[in-house]
Amino acid sequence: TVAGRLISHGYHIFSPIAMCHPIARIGNLSAKFDYWQEFDRKMLEVCSQLWILTLAGWKESVGINGEIIIMRRLDKPIFLLDPVSLDKHPL
Repeated sequence: TVAGRLISHGYHIFSPIAMCHPIARIGNLSAKFDYWQEFDRKMLEVCSQLWILTLAGWKESVGINGEIIIMRRLDKPIFLLDPVSLDKHPL
């Protein structure tokens, strides 16, 4: 996974999909952003940047769009991350 590649390159990341979806599935919790929004906000408050993995459908993602709003309110940088090259560009 890209998360694993980033960690192996020394980045400290929080990946809502990789980390929260398994918890939601095992704990029989909602996977919807409305349920996780407050949790995500608290995680993003301690993050220095938001990197958006540009997989198919990222522009339509309710969760990603919610995280963009949160990071803009926090006045923190947002980048688009290519899943193959790991190149990042400002949003």
